[in-house]
Amino acid sequence: MTEPLAALAYLRVSTQSQAEDGNGLALQESACRDYAAAADLDLVGVMTERGVSGDRAERPALAQALAMIKSDDADAILVYRLDRLARDLVLQEILLKEIATAGGQLLSAAPGENELLRDPHDPTRKLMRQMLGAFAEYEKSVIALRLAAGRAAKRASGGKGSGSYPFGWSKGGHVEREQHVLSVIKTMLSQGQTLDVIAAYLNRRPGHQPRHATRWTRQMVGGVASKAGIIPSKIDKESES
Repeated sequence: MTEPLAALAYLRVSTQSQAEDGNGLALQESACRDYAAAADLDLVGVMTERGVSGDRAERPALAQALAMIKSDDADAILVYRLDRLARDLVLQEILLKEIATAGGQLLSAAPGENELLRDPHDPTRKLMRQMLGAFAEYEKSVIALRLAAGRAAKRASGGKGSGSYPFGWSKGGHVEREQHVLSVIKTMLSQGQTLDVIAAYLNRRPGHQPRHATRWTRQMVGGVASKAGIIPSKIDKESES
């Protein structure tokens, strides 16, 4: 009687929020266990990668899984879907080769994907597999672009793109005192005043202090103006240096 393949389930989520709420990992593990039971695999371990992007090659859990393949402690790596291994086409093919070189095989719990992994060198299977990898990479790029656009739109409307709220805004909306300071900066820039002159003026005015410091500097004025989308009509050469 043939011994069942010893398989390692490899789970990966790319964001820390997915790792913390556990939903993505739980779904992947459940699907891998169901597949292992149906395919008569001996699931000898579960390797989990939390908050790790699919285009990153250095992954501790994956390295451990490969080491277990090399030491004959496991025969296969089982993923929920091929894009859990990688969301970069080149990296996907490199990792497939590494697994095969280590003496193991890659299995997928997703319907139809194992046919594309059965013979890594078959031209037709390779083409279809690489198309899946290309789509996964494209999807990742689209998501990143959409998130960046969303952050930019929030900043443009006075919201929080990422990190702390920009000067002039808070979670509740406009901060009146800071909005007044921004209007002063905008007016003085339109009049051709330098960042040094504006900083000195603000430092002399009661209630015009920066958010996290006691005094304005030219760099702080420039940074606040840039984040607020203020485009000066004229800044002298000193301010541009």
